[in-house]
Amino acid sequence: LPPKAVELFGADTVRLGTTAGPTMSLEEVVRLAVLRDPAIRAALADVRIANAEVVRSRTLPNPSVLATQSLVPFPGRPFTEQQTGGPPQLDVIVGYALDRIVFGKRSAAVAREKLAVDAASAAHADRVRTRIAEAVTAYVDVLEARAFWVLAMEVHGHARRLQDVTSARTGATAAAERGRIRIFLLTTHRAVMTTAAALESARARLRERLALKPDEPTPEPHGFPLVDHPAPPPTEEEALRAAYESRPDLEASHRDAERARAAVTSERREGMPALGVVGIVSHQFQAQALGAPNVWSYGFGLFGTLPILDRNQGGVARAHATVTLADANYVANAQRVEAEVRVALAEYRAAYQAIIEDNEGLLSSAGDMRSGIR
Repeated sequence: LPPKAVELFGADTVRLGTTAGPTMSLEEVVRLAVLRDPAIRAALADVRIANAEVVRSRTLPNPSVLATQSLVPFPGRPFTEQQTGGPPQLDVIVGYALDRIVFGKRSAAVAREKLAVDAASAAHADRVRTRIAEAVTAYVDVLEARAFWVLAMEVHGHARRLQDVTSARTGATAAAERGRIRIFLLTTHRAVMTTAAALESARARLRERLALKPDEPTPEPHGFPLVDHPAPPPTEEEALRAAYESRPDLEASHRDAERARAAVTSERREGMPALGVVGIVSHQFQAQALGAPNVWSYGFGLFGTLPILDRNQGGVARAHATVTLADANYVANAQRVEAEVRVALAEYRAAYQAIIEDNEGLLSSAGDMRSGIR
């Protein structure tokens, strides 16, 4: 408990708030939550997949090889000098596609996949950010629930002592007082049960954030970090500017929009014709067919397609639609971030004002009132 809370509570109540199990500091909880989060591992796998796509797009294509044996006589009808034919010919054709280099298909695909790596990396960083926030929230929720439970135990102890005092009195007024005290005792007992259930729920959420195994004990938060002077809240303009500069979810949306625009260029280049070069080595078996020596020869040429009908119109249209979707997602994420920043800033301003202006007086008055009640 915070030191000032220990001063207010009695020794018996403080002992109720202690734990015999293992404790963890906030830094340890955050580290374990990040290391064990399966969603972070999944996001990291997405980054590796995107990197693999860059390697695939950068890799040059393999050459093609084709071997043919042509002008072979039918069985039982061989070629002779009197009945010439052929001559039989063995062709070995080696081809290599050049369109991915000549028309820039390879460079466009590499640029698109590199932007996909940036988007996946930003998404991974955003998952780490949200997991840290979830771990901090779960840590503080357990501390808060435990403090409420300790307070409920304190009030319930007062109710029991008050019942002991009033049970010795006699008369009609004492009977009415005993009834009111009985109701008060039951109410405080219900508060103890409610706060105990809230504490167990908070501990369960902490276990989920830490991805603990069934045989691993639930750690207890060690306590609040010591902050003598909390940082004053920034202005709304400063907070929004910081969010736009550092929020990885916005960076992921921005990179995804850039990747979608690069995909339009890539799809347009995919509509360019296929183009390649071939080299041919031939061996003609002329001895039997023509009575001439066998000879070697070579040839070369080009192959490709004519993009008259299919110019990848569907892929280009899909890429344009993806750009529209990515831009809309970025605008929606930007609006969501602005709302989150404004809400968080308002909550922080209220908490800062309460701590700086009202906390000392509130604690002092609460201590005086508690002493008077006793």
